[in-house]
Amino acid sequence: MAEKLFHRHLGGFPASILDTGCGTGRDLEYLAKNCEDRVGVDYQESMIGYARKQRPSIDSRTGDMRTLRLDRTFAAIVSFGYAIANIHENAELDQVMATYAAHSAAGTLLVLEVINATNPLPLPAG
Repeated sequence: MAEKLFHRHLGGFPASILDTGCGTGRDLEYLAKNCEDRVGVDYQESMIGYARKQRPSIDSRTGDMRTLRLDRTFAAIVSFGYAIANIHENAELDQVMATYAAHSAAGTLLVLEVINATNPLPLPAG
């Protein structure tokens, strides 16, 4: 999905990617094959520890998507899986959006996978 969006909106892979809620860095590792400037951030230190051990070429950092400030911008910002679903309050969602804005320049692409954990519909198989 992200690859298609990159090509559609950016004309190819971005020069830099920020992955908030990166977990073990698995998705970022896949995207990193076509992007050398990538940073993954996750709230859970154990996930970042695993990411650093298994994927040392990726800049993996512990941080909170509500308050993260890296003092730089990215060509693309992604958040996959249940990361954004862990934000439950409107004020916290505003903080996350402020984080995305702080790391965006003109033309930055934001890709959010929004999963509704309360949705009774079955997930597709495979």
